Amino acid sequence: MNPHLLSSGHLLYNRYTIQQTLGQGGFGITYLAIDQKLEQEVCIKELFISGNSTRGANMTVQSQGHSSFSFQEFVDRFIQEARQLVKFQHPNIVRVIDIFEENDTAYMVMEYVKGETLKQQIQQKGILAEKEAMQLISQLMEAVESVHSKGMLHRDIKPDNILISKEGRVVLIDFGSAREFAEGKTTHQTAMITPGYAPPEQYSERAKRGPFTDIYALGATLYNLLTGEKPIASTDRSFEELVPPHQLNPKISLQVSNAILKAMELRPDDRFQSIASMKEAMNAPASTGSSNSTKEKSAAKSQAVKESAIKDSTVIQEKPSQATVIQSQNEHTTALKTPPPTKPAPKKSYAWVLILLFVGFFLFIGITVAAVFLLSGSGDEPYETEYPYTEDIYGADSVATAQFDCGDGTYINSNWVNDEACDCYNCADEVNLFRCANGTIINVAYLNDGDCDCGESCDDESY
Repeated sequence: MNPHLLSSGHLLYNRYTIQQTLGQGGFGITYLAIDQKLEQEVCIKELFISGNSTRGANMTVQSQGHSSFSFQEFVDRFIQEARQLVKFQHPNIVRVIDIFEENDTAYMVMEYVKGETLKQQIQQKGILAEKEAMQLISQLMEAVESVHSKGMLHRDIKPDNILISKEGRVVLIDFGSAREFAEGKTTHQTAMITPGYAPPEQYSERAKRGPFTDIYALGATLYNLLTGEKPIASTDRSFEELVPPHQLNPKISLQVSNAILKAMELRPDDRFQSIASMKEAMNAPASTGSSNSTKEKSAAKSQAVKESAIKDSTVIQEKPSQATVIQSQNEHTTALKTPPPTKPAPKKSYAWVLILLFVGFFLFIGITVAAVFLLSGSGDEPYETEYPYTEDIYGADSVATAQFDCGDGTYINSNWVNDEACDCYNCADEVNLFRCANGTIINVAYLNDGDCDCGESCDDESY
């Protein structure tokens, strides 16, 4: 007999009589007991840390850890978490009935679920059909989602900790390693490791944990349930690739296989961040991952039709039948008799004619205007410009004098021309100008040219 185990008949808390040992894990030993007060079977979890605890005198639990190891701290946490579990009223979470301290350790009294663990069921029945497996996993996800809603993590989800009652009810048990978590924060936590089901962050005492931690274990549990294979440890996946579930079991639908792989991503950020998102992926439209899937069947059928057509064509070319020859001759004769189809005459379009007419019209207008402009500005003979008369507002006598157009847009008094001062903006305009006796300003080139340029009196043209 194992000296660490309580013997059958041992009385705890003056109320519970031990019947037998149900199992032992890293953080405790589970017993089947009789509640003498209620006269019913119960399940009792004793805090007993494997590798750090031993059984002393009078069945007390003693710690063998280092001086820095505080077993009492584990006792306090165990009691605190048991009190939190009492608050759960969920059909898929084991119900806590009582908690107490004795033998220098702590105990948690829970309902006893008659049935077998998921691990035992897999060992006995082998791989479950996807429909049956999903019915179990759906209940399990409801339980885990309820745990997360209370700000807690189970941290040890695996087939050993999932009970299946005789009525088919799934019950999540063994909350001895459950812990509260601060979402998105790194806290010091005791490493809980079940190789194959524990994600990489559980191998560290300070890594961030969250719902994604339990989601990895859920995916690994479903992997085992549908393939019969225990997943490789997350720490070994750097050296060995995880085989997709549908490759091990072609009957698994692709959406379930892909959901399992996403739940088991090594990086926490790449996994589902909530049970709700995992359930949504699980319930996506089914598409079988086997070679019998609809798409693959369609592709195979299409390929077979193509191959058959090619084969038939080859056979006909190699050895045509008599019917084929007759049909070919008839088709040839019909082709000779039937005139080739005539193509309809293309519709005439007059749009381009109109465009050419418009272009020609505008070109004609443009050329005509340009010609008139050039002709009007040509010729070598100078011409007169008559300037309006105005009062000389600048002269002291205010005599009527003609204005002179400088040619640059400026008008000045004609008396100012050739006064040895520059009055126009362009001084060059005031050169070689002549003022007639009647005030008209003309170019000196007009003088003595045989005609009268000054106006009424040609006598004024004296240079």
